[in-house]
Amino acid sequence: MKIVDKEILNSARVALEKYLCVKKEEEILLVTDGFSPEIIGVFQDAARKSGLKTFLWEIEETGGHGKEPDEKTAELMKKYPVVVIPAKFSMTHTKAVRAAREAGARVATLPGIEREIFVNGLKADPEDLKSEGGKWQKRLKGVENIRLVSGKGSVLNFTVSKYKFLNDCGDFRSPGTCGNLPSGEVFTAPDELSADGELVVDGTVGGMNYDEDEDPLIINIKNGRIVLVDGNRGRRFQKILSRFGDNSFLAAEFGIGTNPFLRMTGNLLGDEKIKGTVHIAFGNNTFMGGSNNVACHIDCLICRPDLYADNAQLIRSGVWMV
Repeated sequence: MKIVDKEILNSARVALEKYLCVKKEEEILLVTDGFSPEIIGVFQDAARKSGLKTFLWEIEETGGHGKEPDEKTAELMKKYPVVVIPAKFSMTHTKAVRAAREAGARVATLPGIEREIFVNGLKADPEDLKSEGGKWQKRLKGVENIRLVSGKGSVLNFTVSKYKFLNDCGDFRSPGTCGNLPSGEVFTAPDELSADGELVVDGTVGGMNYDEDEDPLIINIKNGRIVLVDGNRGRRFQKILSRFGDNSFLAAEFGIGTNPFLRMTGNLLGDEKIKGTVHIAFGNNTFMGGSNNVACHIDCLICRPDLYADNAQLIRSGVWMV
């Protein structure tokens, strides 16, 4: 007899009913690379219990965050109104997902999804996340200069005048929407070539194992590009980016976590959504309206930052002042 894990099954039900708002006449495409069979299974079970149809599509691992799936998968994603992608690597920042959205699909990506993140992260009501993220969008509208203080006083300055702040709150009701599950961040692309200074990354880095006892990753940035990294983590980080060419070293995203139910696990999918953290990513920024269409997007998490917008302090040691 199959033992039903009610917590994780409820998270899948919430994802389908409250986040994706799937209608009875809509079929869900589940794209899997074999990484998370438990999550795939509960999506299928939750859909069946709600009278919804799913189609399971298996692919090979893409090999990296932001790398494209095969052409057949990309074409298939355009034919479904709802696409759910629990996989090892993120497809959020890919041409395939962008094309599916343009065709009207609502796309939820769950790269590296694990049970704890799925259960805790989906405790957040999407309406609450929408409200909290909306406060940040309102406060940051018209802001130009951002100062991010990390570590013991390292400062990174950049401007954010070119692109909108987006609210990844889990509201997938409209055709063409896309985001992570769990949800909970407000983000934008920094103005190209504007980032200058030093970033101390004491949290999770995409594609790298996290050890809280390891020295932080220190990144020096000039004219929007990484010019120097330090330490053991730095060498591993540089090796990851180097596989994708020079443009992978460009600053691509500035994000603020808004989900109060998540805690540090070492898994970036959940960690970057933790309320009180911020993250800077490098590589692809096309998802936010930019033009750096490189085949990687690597996020770097700062756990207890100080954040200033046009000289007004908005976060102090990880505590919101908004």
